[in-house]
Amino acid sequence: MSKQRVRHRRGKLTFGYFVAFIVVLAGSCGTSYVTHPKIRDVAFSLEGEPWVVLGTGRLIPPQSVDIAEETLPEKTAQIEFIGQSHGWLLDWKGKVYGTEDGGRNWSLKAAAFPVNSFYAKMDFINERIGLVSHGPALYRTVDGGSSWRKIFPTEDLQRTGTADDIRPGAYSQIDANIIWLVTQSKRVFVSTNGGAVWNETNSPVVPGDNILAAISEEEAWVGNAGLSHTTDGGRTWRTVSAAQVPHDVILTSMCFSDAGTGWAVGWLSRRFRLIRGRQPRV
Repeated sequence: MSKQRVRHRRGKLTFGYFVAFIVVLAGSCGTSYVTHPKIRDVAFSLEGEPWVVLGTGRLIPPQSVDIAEETLPEKTAQIEFIGQSHGWLLDWKGKVYGTEDGGRNWSLKAAAFPVNSFYAKMDFINERIGLVSHGPALYRTVDGGSSWRKIFPTEDLQRTGTADDIRPGAYSQIDANIIWLVTQSKRVFVSTNGGAVWNETNSPVVPGDNILAAISEEEAWVGNAGLSHTTDGGRTWRTVSAAQVPHDVILTSMCFSDAGTGWAVGWLSRRFRLIRGRQPRV
């Protein structure tokens, strides 16, 4: 599955510990889906073949891949692919592994993060640049995962903010420069230089840190129980009406196939709900 510029969590959609909802269409997102109560994460290669991570940490490769089991870590937390050959996985102990042969062999890239990486979020935009949100910080690599640098929170935020003020929630990177981030206290920040400098926007009308889907430096969506939309870099936010996105739906992920077509998934009374554009679909 190839990467696209306008997309949230490129190449895969992940929905919490106990349940996963997988959506695929034309390289980004769509109407075909699979649910499984024990899926932790899913990633797709260029041919659209799924790699599945179970909640137990077991990695299930595609049937077409003859994987060298001895090169895998004991338990996998997250997996990510760029194209057909390059991929990364993060294990439960905070170690980053990489592959350059489509997942047949994996090698240790870095032991970059503290132990217990189960809730980490990993996203690469090309073969060199990627992000990992781990615990109270967001980290960035520019060398394919061999080294990582903390880019959020900044030293100034650490001195002035509370733990929830500066703890990353969701994030969305557009390219090598533009990154949006919402903290667990619902503060929204934007960087236009790869995380070197962060500018805080105004707070969304319907705050939430479950999902954040950025389309450009000016346009983004933020929400969980409700959804807010900005087209001016966060200076103003518009609340999406309950007729379009019911406020009793707890949104868990969102992606865009282009600037005008978005897909969101969320919980509603034990059911997943898939919402496309302005018309909800169950």
